[in-house]
Amino acid sequence: MSEPQNIEDVIAKYGAQKLTELILETLGPELTEKFNAVGLDPEGIIRYMPLGQKISKTRERKRMSVKEASAALKIPQYRIKAIEEGSFSQIDPEFFQIYARFLEIEDYVESWFGVNAELAEKMGISDREKIRPKLR
Repeated sequence: MSEPQNIEDVIAKYGAQKLTELILETLGPELTEKFNAVGLDPEGIIRYMPLGQKISKTRERKRMSVKEASAALKIPQYRIKAIEEGSFSQIDPEFFQIYARFLEIEDYVESWFGVNAELAEKMGISDREKIRPKLR
């Protein structure tokens, strides 16, 4: 098997839990304690990375800046950046859903939800109806 080329390949090869264990083991117990003290979830961060990258790369493929996306959606730039960077405490679920629809990545988001349901629920972004509303 060839070497992983991106974070999705790394996670697919090693699994998010195993990758987290390896990273924390490498960083040592002191840093792990600091993560826990400030409420950081390393495995959650690793699981979210492919989604955040997909979102930012899709925006870039549309030749749109964060500022332009913010203006088009009337969402503050810091909220767009939080969604792309995985700053969980600043991700507003409603803005996340609007942004995903705007970028037309509903299929990818639904697929990510399927593998990361617990994290999506914890973040408050798991409402599939809001990502892809049914036509009435």
